[in-house]
Amino acid sequence: MMEDLSDLWSLAAREDLTPAQVERLLADGREPVLTTLAQNASISADVIERLADGGGSVRDSAVLNPNAPAALKETVAPWQHTTQALMNYLDEKNASVSERAVILASQGEQGTETLGEVWARAHGA
Repeated sequence: MMEDLSDLWSLAAREDLTPAQVERLLADGREPVLTTLAQNASISADVIERLADGGGSVRDSAVLNPNAPAALKETVAPWQHTTQALMNYLDEKNASVSERAVILASQGEQGTETLGEVWARAHGA
């Protein structure tokens, strides 16, 4: 018997989820539950990657999670990320002061350049 969607949706938003609860939510597989879980800022990067692999709106939410791995964050424009998400990205990339300045400045630009493209430009690649 499937658990009540509203109960699982509420559970997916909690910041104190245990690994067993996360696995239970992942196993449920319903999009509203997975999307809410993907938006949860307390979820680990490995869970975010698993959620992103599902595609669709779940992936769209997962790539914007502050804890998403750098490679996922790089697929969308910097302005779509929160400042915290960008700071986590810059820490993961061991960014220099000048690279940080370029990335953070790009957050205010509503262009189509992805974070990965901005990083390549800032990094001189």
